[in-house]
Amino acid sequence: MAEEPAPQGDRLAQQQTTEGFASVLAESGLPRMPARVFAALLFCDAGGLTSAELTELLSVSPAAISGAVRYLSQLGFWPAREMARAYARRRAAVVPWSAVVPRAVP
Repeated sequence: MAEEPAPQGDRLAQQQTTEGFASVLAESGLPRMPARVFAALLFCDAGGLTSAELTELLSVSPAAISGAVRYLSQLGFWPAREMARAYARRRAAVVPWSAVVPRAVP
């Protein structure tokens, strides 16, 4: 059974929440695109998003998503074996924030 698309108002609210939280993350030292990808994964209703879905949701190129996912993977958000699968449905990892931030800030 296919999922019904979210109403336009819900999608707009989700995008605003995602962008707002991504801005907070970026101001905290996480690069902008990885912050947007991570925030999108945190606030998605589907439990995860593919790279193609992230590309559409964030209105960016597949290369931008690839770079952001690679960066987040280096911080420990996904196992390396999952990185090899471009079609993988990404989920926000349960990682202690204190373990991520020191690696993200130069």
